[in-house]
Amino acid sequence: MVNLEYVNWGGGLVALAVGLSVMYGLRLMGAFDHPIARLYRVNLARGGYIDSRGLVERLGDRFALLNRLNHDVLDIERSLGLAGIQVSPNAWILTTLAYAVAPVVVFTFIGFVAASRGVTVPVGLSLLASIFVVVMRFMDIRSRARKRIKAVNRAVEDMLMRMAIVMSSAQFSIEVTTGVLADCLLDPSLRDLLREVYTDLERPITERRSLLGKHLLTMLNRGQRLPNTSATGELYRLIGEIYQVPALVQLGETEIKVRNLGYRATEALSSIAELTLDERLSAQRMLESRSKILIALPMATMVLPLLALILGPAVVIISTTIR
Repeated sequence: MVNLEYVNWGGGLVALAVGLSVMYGLRLMGAFDHPIARLYRVNLARGGYIDSRGLVERLGDRFALLNRLNHDVLDIERSLGLAGIQVSPNAWILTTLAYAVAPVVVFTFIGFVAASRGVTVPVGLSLLASIFVVVMRFMDIRSRARKRIKAVNRAVEDMLMRMAIVMSSAQFSIEVTTGVLADCLLDPSLRDLLREVYTDLERPITERRSLLGKHLLTMLNRGQRLPNTSATGELYRLIGEIYQVPALVQLGETEIKVRNLGYRATEALSSIAELTLDERLSAQRMLESRSKILIALPMATMVLPLLALILGPAVVIISTTIR
């Protein structure tokens, strides 16, 4: 028989939590503020007089444990920057913890209902679900970072020969040609990365949020000499080194050679494109040789049962004849 007291208590607590969350969210969005006060707050945030970041980001910066977990253990800031996610690492950690708490709340409510029917729900299920949520969130940003960087590197390699053809018929710079061809690609990874970097460089150095901007701020705090980001070659090389895109590093070095040493852009880009093609062909040959080995092993295991069926009776006949 269902004990309605447990169900009413559990449902009441959940409804109270949801109601308080909605009211607090409306308060944060300024639903209860006077319109003049909201306009005044927006103007202060645009002028940089108040912190315009969200509550989660501001709350995350107050915990030293989150900073240590980010920089010393997981390096979440780099993974978020490579994936192109414009969220502070502390805010991401707090959001992940909130997602991890959600299964505990759900299983607690299920436990109330199950207890009223005389059924016990194992506590370990909620812990396993929370660990699963945390692991999947972390693997998701790592996977998105790998896919994005691989797509950017592939896009730059595919553009090299096209850039040589375009620049041989039109007097365009490498920067203009890269931007035009990046806008024409179906995969927006390269275009989004370049826009992210150029937009972030327009902000003050203390307010930059991209991986490149934070790297420059770190160099400034350490007293190191900042690279010339206004020069296309140095900027592309720096982006390639920070975001781990070898093709952008080569493109940046090529632009430096064209600008400073007088190299012809079409010949330099064509040579890099040919080297990239040769590297791809060698990698494809290695992959084919490995695939032959991987195919041969299952084929060998399939032949062994056939040999057993063929040689088995012969071995039996020979053994009986010898006896």
